[in-house]
Amino acid sequence: MALEDLTGASKYINALVATNPVGATDSRRQGDDHIRGVKNVLLNTFANITGAVTATQDELNVLDGYTGNTADLEQFSGTDSSGLSPFIIPGFVSGLIPSQAADANHDITFSAGLAADSGNSSWLELTSAITKRIDATWAVGDTNGGLFSGTVAADTWYHLFVIRRSDTGVVDAGFDTSVTAANIPTDYDEYRRVGSVLTDSSSNIFDFRCYEKAGGAREFEWDSRDTIEDYISVNPGSSRVLVSLDFTPPDVDGMQLHVFFGASDSTAVSHAGWIAHPDYPDADPLSGGADHYNVLVENATDSNSNWFGYVRCNSSAQVAFRITNSNANTIVLIHTWGWVDDCN
Repeated sequence: MALEDLTGASKYINALVATNPVGATDSRRQGDDHIRGVKNVLLNTFANITGAVTATQDELNVLDGYTGNTADLEQFSGTDSSGLSPFIIPGFVSGLIPSQAADANHDITFSAGLAADSGNSSWLELTSAITKRIDATWAVGDTNGGLFSGTVAADTWYHLFVIRRSDTGVVDAGFDTSVTAANIPTDYDEYRRVGSVLTDSSSNIFDFRCYEKAGGAREFEWDSRDTIEDYISVNPGSSRVLVSLDFTPPDVDGMQLHVFFGASDSTAVSHAGWIAHPDYPDADPLSGGADHYNVLVENATDSNSNWFGYVRCNSSAQVAFRITNSNANTIVLIHTWGWVDDCN
């Protein structure tokens, strides 16, 4: 029997010769040597395999061409079917856009999509849309309850989450008053916030629209934005004012708000002013120090000064503003028309 050299610790699978044994002329006495050799090269080649290997050829081929070390390879423990790791793309989110379902007062549909979890260690993927109910206790599955804790309350912000069980891979969704999903259902240990909704005085969800932006951020707009007043004040004074906005999601620092900011006067008095994140230092609206703020332009021929645009708030949903020429006839309005949420 033709017999390749398969003995020793340096022999691996590539030492096997496919054409051996060559046929009927080979000696049977060498058969046991050949079997021992095959065992030896298999054990040398797969030295650390101590259990069943269940990966498919496609899963193994994901690593084809990889030249990194073992420590780097550990980041791939949370890869999806494309082989991309959430560690490589921190904060990634695509899809998972919320919208009001048939019962618009209580039900939210999360579109299909993919996101890195809050720790950028695993993928959370909804392969199809799922609808959850804010007026019922959370239960796994489509059209079931979605509230993580308690009962739905009036005039309350609820954060929207996609959640996953790492032990089973089951992905679901729901609502929590905690921005960090503190009340996540038992056994679910991975989550990603994908938006926020607000209930009204009747514990119904305020009507909204949500659009996906480039990079995964989503833009929310109130359906009845012209009737929503976050702030109204008569004669607020000419000093800096800190304002808490009710129609802005709380607990998320740097949220970009789409606002209307206006000052009006029943007398022939014009106003200048600015609105900004509370971290901005105070400055006279007419001084050079306020040039980079969101500024109301002083209008000498019209007693109404208005500004529309984007401003960032702090984690307490607050902004700061300052105007000139405040008096008993001065009214300042701030309307939050919507916001951009990057879901981080």
